[in-house]
Amino acid sequence: MAAEAPGTTRPAPPGRIEAVPVRHPGRWIATAVIAVLVAMFVHMLATNPVFQWDFMLDNMFSPPVLRGPGRR
Repeated sequence: MAAEAPGTTRPAPPGRIEAVPVRHPGRWIATAVIAVLVAMFVHMLATNPVFQWDFMLDNMFSPPVLRGPGRR
């Protein structure tokens, strides 16, 4: 490494960088859209009479249904 000549000065170091967080509005919009879609899906599951949840709850744990997965 070459030595500096006498009488020369080094340049001052650069100043401190003021970093600003990057904004991501697209992520917030996508999150809001997905949240609305999930809420609509849950509402559809809970309120649609075609699913017949009373029938499902009555028969889901009946003995024939519980025996079925154990058979091969």
